[in-house]
Amino acid sequence: MSMTMSELAAKTGIPRVTISRVLNGFKYVSEETKSRVYAAIEENGYEPNLLARSLVLQKSNLLAFVVPDIHLSFYSEMIDLVEQGAMAGGMHLLPFNSLFDPAREQRILSVASQLRVDGMILVPVKTGDTMANATSLKSVRHKLVIFDYHEAASHTTVGMDNWKAGYLAVERLRQLGHRRIAMLEGGLAEESKVQSARGRGFRAAVQELGLSPAQCPVFSGPWGKRGEYFEYGYELTRSHMADFRRLGVTALFAFTDGVALGAMRALMEAGLRVPDDLSIVGCDDLDFAAFLAPPLTTIRQPREAMAAGLLAGLNADRISHTKFDPIFVERGSSAPPRKGKG
Repeated sequence: MSMTMSELAAKTGIPRVTISRVLNGFKYVSEETKSRVYAAIEENGYEPNLLARSLVLQKSNLLAFVVPDIHLSFYSEMIDLVEQGAMAGGMHLLPFNSLFDPAREQRILSVASQLRVDGMILVPVKTGDTMANATSLKSVRHKLVIFDYHEAASHTTVGMDNWKAGYLAVERLRQLGHRRIAMLEGGLAEESKVQSARGRGFRAAVQELGLSPAQCPVFSGPWGKRGEYFEYGYELTRSHMADFRRLGVTALFAFTDGVALGAMRALMEAGLRVPDDLSIVGCDDLDFAAFLAPPLTTIRQPREAMAAGLLAGLNADRISHTKFDPIFVERGSSAPPRKGKG
C-alpha cells in the first residue's frame, strides 16, 4: 500500500501543508523547501493522490478521447498523435471505445465526469441525424471537442470533410474515364456520421458529374463484429460480384481502406485484376495502404493537422468549427478503364 501525505510528513518532519503546497504549485515556496520536499518524495517512494489533488486544484490534467472503434488503425493513430501533444503540455490521455453503442457512450460520459477530466474529444454515436447523447453533452462541465461530426453547433468541432472525400473519389475516377462506379458503403451508416457523409458525397458527385445513379450503385451489408473491416469488404464484394458484371462496373470506392483490402482479396479470388479489370479507391490512407499489391489509391486524412486542431480546440475560449480537406493519394490500384468499358 502506498504512503499517504500525512505519513510522509510524519516520517520526514516536513509539515503536511508544506508538502501539499509544493506538489500543487503554490507560489511563495522557497527553492530550498522545494528541494527538501522532492528529495523526501524520491527517497520514500511517495506517489501523490492525483484524484485528491484534482479536487483541491479543480484540475486533473486528464483528457478523455472517445472513439467508436479503436480497432480501426486511423483512430489508434489519432489517439497516439493527440497523446503526444497532450503529454508535451503536461496532460495525460485516457482512451475509450464506444463501439457505436449509445448506452456504452453514455456510461463513458459518466465515468469521465467522475474522473473529473479537464477535457474530452468525442467521436459521437449518432441516431438518425443527431448525436445519440446530445442532451447529456449539453450538461458536461469539462471542455468538449467533437471529432468527425460537424453538425454540433453548440460545441467546437474538428475533422476532415467526409462529404468531400466521397465526392473526390468519384471526381478522380471520372477524370480517369470511369462512368460506372460502385461504392462499398459501411453497414453502420445510421450510427456513423463519417460513413453516411462519405456516402452522401459519393451520391452527390454521381448526380453532379453527369453519371447514372443506376450504373453507380451503393452496396452495403450486415455488419458483424467491430473491427472486421477486411472481412466485411471481402464478403460484400463476393456477394455483389454478379452485380458488378451485370452493370459493367469498372471502379469501386470503398468507404475505408480496410474494406478496400477485403475487396481486393475477393476480386483476386474471382480471377479479376486490379486495376486492369477493376480500379479501387479507398479512404483514410491507413498504415498498410501503401504496401498492398498493387499499392492502394486512397484519400488521406491529414492526421497531424487534425490532432493539433483537436488540442487547440480544447484550449480555445470560443466555439469554432474546423474542416480539413481530404488529400487524394494516387497509387497503383487505379487506372483508366480498358477500351470499350467505362
